[in-house]
Amino acid sequence: PRPLELQIGLYLSYLSSEALLRETRYVRNQIDAEFGLPLPPICIRDNLCIAHSGYKILLHGVEVAGYDKLWLGHVLCLNTGSVTEELVGEKIMEPVFETPGIAVREDRAEEAKSLGYLVVEPTAVIRTHLIEIIKKNITKFLDQSMVNTLINKVRDKNPDVVDDVFFMNNFSTAKLKTILNWLLEEGICIRNMNTILETIAEYLEETKNPIELMEKVREKLAYQFLPKLAGNNKVFHVIRVSQGLAEALAERIYYPQSKNELPYYALSPVENKTFDNSIRQKAMCMKEKGYEPVFLIISSLRTALSNSLRTRIGNWPCISDKELYSVSNDYTIVVEEELEVDEIKVNGSGSCCN
Repeated sequence: PRPLELQIGLYLSYLSSEALLRETRYVRNQIDAEFGLPLPPICIRDNLCIAHSGYKILLHGVEVAGYDKLWLGHVLCLNTGSVTEELVGEKIMEPVFETPGIAVREDRAEEAKSLGYLVVEPTAVIRTHLIEIIKKNITKFLDQSMVNTLINKVRDKNPDVVDDVFFMNNFSTAKLKTILNWLLEEGICIRNMNTILETIAEYLEETKNPIELMEKVREKLAYQFLPKLAGNNKVFHVIRVSQGLAEALAERIYYPQSKNELPYYALSPVENKTFDNSIRQKAMCMKEKGYEPVFLIISSLRTALSNSLRTRIGNWPCISDKELYSVSNDYTIVVEEELEVDEIKVNGSGSCCN
């Protein structure tokens, strides 16, 4: 099966093939720009067995998303908070972010815009849905063949670093794939493969642990991804993990035996509950202040915090002190909140396993 396939119903098959191809090209360009991941072409196929006004998105042959109310000749109108008067039309649920919308004939698009609605064309709905599905499953697109392609691009310009990493130090491409997928999971662009490989080469004499190497790569790429968290005013508004909590978490960090699994905090059920509640509370405080939650912690604990957040609470950015230090001359750092959990103390019941 194709890595990504779009199946469309009977009525949607009347959409301009050029329009759909243009949207799928846009999707691939968007993902390449954001993640540095060159996706293969997206297969578009008619499917008479699904709803005539619907579509399905398949990932490696498995259906992962779909929608059945994308009527031709209609547009989807969304209330973004600036609507002055309610629009009369068919009330439906927008498929990507599951927000309420209203479907009206396309000849009423200007009327909807004048009332403050965001008007979305059918092809734009499909485009947005594809992008979100790819982002949620980004690591499923990086196979060994693509890793080899990325390595070969570096080899053409900098063969010495490729030889250093894979031949002199006997570092496997499978381990590189693991590191790249970890970076992608946290939204880090992997386009700068030359810097990634040079960083790995620089630290291979110290460690071959993929987690430690991934953290070193992040520190080198900090200038690339951190500015997105600061905004135009060059100010980082962060939630800092307190020193006391950091010391307690260091005692509870658990490293799985498999080198392909990320560390996490081995907390008791009571500690887990209070830890999660405290994080959600601090995140809510940040949002009330108008800032997105960004967590700051010492570098040795960053991976475990990020992994714990992503698997249990939400994919909020976690940055380390070393990453922030690398750009501190150009940015201002404001600690808006400090994360402390009284129930998690040093010399608690957790264990540290290496």
